[in-house]
Amino acid sequence: MKTVLGLDRIEEYGEWFEGRKIGLITNYSGINSAWENNIDLFEKAGYDLAKLYTPEHGLYGAADGAAIENGVYPGYNIPIISLYGDKKKPSCMARQECRPRKCSTDWMW
Repeated sequence: MKTVLGLDRIEEYGEWFEGRKIGLITNYSGINSAWENNIDLFEKAGYDLAKLYTPEHGLYGAADGAAIENGVYPGYNIPIISLYGDKKKPSCMARQECRPRKCSTDWMW
């Protein structure tokens, strides 16, 4: 039996994503079985990634204890919001911009 990742079937989730601003919780491990980046997959599918949220080690896997700053994802100009240090959840304004529909992380808002 082959394991099929959700990112390998991203086009099947159009009803969840189309016409919505998406806030994606991710880091460097967000890939499909062909090692394609989840951000590129969302963009290729035409979904509106409004914000990227990165937990402890940030989007690129920073060293343990390193400060993780907010930034902008190159190429797509998507804001990157750090959820590390004093900030464990997105601000109230960010939550209003990107309402969660499905989330597999129990620590999210």
